[in-house]
Amino acid sequence: MSTTNFRGALDELAVRRFIDDTVIPLKVSVLTESGWPLLCSLWVIQEGDALLLATQRDAKVVQCLVRDPRCAFELSSEQPPYVGIRGRAVAEIDQQRGAEILDLALTRYLGGITSPLANRLRAKVATEVAIVLKPTVIYSWDFTERMRSSSKA
Repeated sequence: MSTTNFRGALDELAVRRFIDDTVIPLKVSVLTESGWPLLCSLWVIQEGDALLLATQRDAKVVQCLVRDPRCAFELSSEQPPYVGIRGRAVAEIDQQRGAEILDLALTRYLGGITSPLANRLRAKVATEVAIVLKPTVIYSWDFTERMRSSSKA
């Protein structure tokens, strides 16, 4: 049973399916030390209730999450009809799984781990960490019907 509170147009199963089927970066918002928000886009892998991201240990987003693990996120379609999710999560930094999550993300987004970009990203795998987002609430929307209705008018 999920500990995430699901609200909006999509039920839990539809949200999970949407995350699996939507191969665009997840936008993550964190608070900097000065109190200003920082928004970044990272490739995402879904594992159970968690959303997993990979980045370098010294990345600003990691520094912010170590200081304050609360964050917000959004994953939304970029073409009509608009469908998406956004929510809040608590993050943990996993120092051990960075390379594993990077390879999973490379496979998901690039189709494998041997492209020039994959090789460039894997060159720094020793300092890669995983960000584990544990959503507390996920809000969803699906404007498919609304947009279908307006296009007929």
